[in-house]
This record gives sequence, structure tokens and C-alpha cells, in this order.
Amino acid sequence: MSKEGRKRVQPVRDKKTIDNINYYLYDKKTNAPNAKYRKVWTRNLFLWKFGINSSLRVSDILKLKVKDVNKGYINIVDQKTKKVNQFEFSKGLLKLCLDYIEELGLTEEEYLIKNFNKPNQAVTRQALNTNLFKKIQKDLDINYPINTHTMRKTFGYHFYEKTHDINLLKEIFNHSSIDVTQKYICILDDDKNAARKDFEIGL
Repeated sequence: MSKEGRKRVQPVRDKKTIDNINYYLYDKKTNAPNAKYRKVWTRNLFLWKFGINSSLRVSDILKLKVKDVNKGYINIVDQKTKKVNQFEFSKGLLKLCLDYIEELGLTEEEYLIKNFNKPNQAVTRQALNTNLFKKIQKDLDINYPINTHTMRKTFGYHFYEKTHDINLLKEIFNHSSIDVTQKYICILDDDKNAARKDFEIGL
């Protein structure tokens, strides 16, 4: 594996880059060559927006069916920690879900992140990393590693930037310690980089 490949996956810190990803995915959806690809890019756009707003691990998102979200709240067992993860959606997140479900005509028993080649299955994380996130990184010339974990990291980074409540974020993420949360959203890296940038001696 290359040195770049070994670097820690990053959150998207810059809101302009988030907007660029939104526009990129919307453009792919709008200009899809046929109905099937339009559905694929509709799903990809939804996944990105849902992922950066829900705080869920991608492994948990991929387990979700329509019936798990269309009432406006989540009540699932975290796949990694086995703890119950329950919360109500914001109005915007609920609207995102309902509009998406209606647009694709999904039924209650269908997976939210549907595999259109295998209708009774969800898309795999590996496929999303290969066919979506690598493409986003390349086409938008993002110069740091991103993949499916980036969505949750992005939620965490911007939640912390808004609230500065690392304890609450730790609880939302079901992390074992604040240190784990700080490392996960890469704020320690930011602190170190900022400190080095502002430090000079003998110059």
C-alpha cells in the first residue's frame, strides 16, 4: 500500500468542499444517461447527505430499510458497540428521507441504500468506496484520503466546530473515551498543525 493509502481518512472540513460534493452528485444525477443511472446517482446523493447529517456508521446505514427511517426517528443497535442508538431526525433530515423514498418509489421492506443490480440487497461498503468515493476524490481533486468513513467523520467535525462539546459528541458516537473521539474527527491533527504553523524560533 502506498504512503498516501496509509494516511488516516479525513473529514471534509471545508464547507465549500461539501457544497462542491453536493453539486457534483446532483450533476451526476441530473445528467445521468438513462433511468437506471439516474436512480444510482439519486441514491449516491442521498447517501452522502444522510451520512453527513445522521452520525451513523456506514455499516449501520447499509442495514437500514425504509421502515427504519420513514417515521422520523432511528432506533437501532449499533453494529460495532451493540449499544442502542436512538434519536429523532431534524425536519430537514426527515424531509430528505421522505423525498428520496418517494422519488425512487421504495417500499417499506426495501433497503434504503439499494443495490439496483441485486434488488434484495444493499450496496456494499467496498462498492461505495470504489465506485463513489474514489471517483469523488479524483474528479474534485481532493488532496486527502476520503471513503465511506468520511461521512461520519464530517458530521463529527462540524458538530464539534458548532458546539465545542466533545463530551456530547463522544456519547453520540458511543465512543469509549474523549481521546478516541478527538482522534476520530482529527481535531488533534488540526491543533498540532495550527501550533506548528504559528510557532517560530530564531527566525
